[in-house]
Amino acid sequence: WMYDDECNLIGVGTIKAPSNLINHSCEPSILHHTEENRIVFWACKPIQKGEAVFMTYIDGKSMPFKHR
Repeated sequence: WMYDDECNLIGVGTIKAPSNLINHSCEPSILHHTEENRIVFWACKPIQKGEAVFMTYIDGKSMPFKHR
C-alpha cells in the first residue's frame, strides 16, 4: 500500500526487500511509497531513539479491524 505525505492511501504496489524485512502493525509508525527505483520511507508519528519501527502490509484505514 502506498500513502501520501498526509498518510492517505494513494495506491497499491509490489514492494520487494528490504521493505519486506520491516515488521507489520495495523498502527504503523512509518509509511512508504516508491519513486522510480527507490522506496521512500517516512515517519507518520513520533519515533523514539531505539524504538522499533513498523509498517502496514494492509490498508488499515479502510479494512475493518476484525478483518485485519
